[in-house]
Amino acid sequence: FTGQDPDCTCTEMQLMMNECACDGAGDTTYTPSNDNEKVVKIFSSNMAGFAALKADGSLKIWNQWGIPTTTVTNVIDVFYTKTGEATAVLKSDGSVQVWGEGGKGGTDPGLTSGVVNISSTNNAFAALKSDGTVKAWGDAEQGGGEGCAGTGWYACKPSDLSNVVSIHSNMEAFAALKNDGSITVWGSNGYGGKNGYYTGSDVVKIYSNAGAFAALRSDGSVSVWGEQNTYGGKISGIAVKTITPENDNKKVVHIAPGYDLFAALKADGTVQTWGRHQWSITYTEQTSMTTSIVANGRGFAGIKSDGSVAAWGDNNYGGCVNGNGESDTKCAPYGLSGLVDIVPSYGMYGAFAALKSDGTVKAWGETERGGCDSGAGTSDYSCKPSLSNVDNLYTLQNGFAAVQSDNVLKTWGRFTSVTISSSSSSSSGSSSSDSSSSGGAPYCITCQDGYDNQDGNACEACPEGEYSVGG
Repeated sequence: FTGQDPDCTCTEMQLMMNECACDGAGDTTYTPSNDNEKVVKIFSSNMAGFAALKADGSLKIWNQWGIPTTTVTNVIDVFYTKTGEATAVLKSDGSVQVWGEGGKGGTDPGLTSGVVNISSTNNAFAALKSDGTVKAWGDAEQGGGEGCAGTGWYACKPSDLSNVVSIHSNMEAFAALKNDGSITVWGSNGYGGKNGYYTGSDVVKIYSNAGAFAALRSDGSVSVWGEQNTYGGKISGIAVKTITPENDNKKVVHIAPGYDLFAALKADGTVQTWGRHQWSITYTEQTSMTTSIVANGRGFAGIKSDGSVAAWGDNNYGGCVNGNGESDTKCAPYGLSGLVDIVPSYGMYGAFAALKSDGTVKAWGETERGGCDSGAGTSDYSCKPSLSNVDNLYTLQNGFAAVQSDNVLKTWGRFTSVTISSSSSSSSGSSSSDSSSSGGAPYCITCQDGYDNQDGNACEACPEGEYSVGG
């Protein structure tokens, strides 16, 4: 990455477009010289790079948008804007250190204490403080405006905003949930940043995709707002629409956001979806109700009460189930059952991977993004490796990661397949490398706060004693 690898001659745009690589050149590895310099956690951005947290609280940074001019210490968390052009570090004393593009979140916000969490849009940050107040900075049109007048295109964060318990974001707007169940929004008007869309005080959770918000209320109803034509900020052609349950069985209990769509799971197991019109169909299973749902960028998948699979949406990206005798590899297999978990690959398109009760995994959907269930793969993507006794299955933007009971982690999708054991010091580019380990710390995967959360909450950090792997 530029700013970190002096031998790299690639431009930032070439790196972003995968038109140039610096593999093997310059500063591509890090080896600790003592226990204090051992890496305990890795943070990642889709567009920027990586930051490795050392045991002494400092960072080792690979970042194409530059590195900080002063030493970064006492770090507990790292956040990126969604474009990756700015980085914000939360420190143990509640202060924040930033770097990157100045007008896109890289300007010092002057936060010296009290910060407990940070959210981001494409080019702005919003920090939640322990006293329930919020500080925003970055591009005003995307939520970085603080106490300003705003325009017909965007709104600034109210200077008196208080009693906030959580902050949520899409690409260009923020939504703050307050302790009385009310909501305050700011940022791009077209992406839901215009106040007044929802004035109630009974919201229990906010969900977001790339361009819209959905609020689940205490009575099981849902209000949605945001970008209307592409991202699902409307239902049935109405800009701000509420799903009102006819009875207790129709109360919404969970919402699954995809890149540009939503699905609402109701108490009786039926599902209502909306977003891009070609995928916004209402799915109702008459004989075996759906118990959980997830979404990728173009479709949905769920587990029925009998443990079998339900899928709908775009057939090219896993939104289908094969009929008896059909063998479309982009659809879930006929008769797939015994499921305990389903995860999607994130992004505009995608695939699904399902964990079965016997510890095996089945993948389907877009071949390049983790949907290749078996085979050799190509130079552009890898297929699912041999897996058994899988304990946990995780989503990546363009693929999946599985952790087996022997503490071996394997990945596949739009990259070279990697196998890592907790006792190994390096990874293999071959999916056939199956090195097992005895003991060692378990793995877990963390991700950044934003619209790529299936449950609408900020992703949680790994418990103490575990490592963070992936992005």
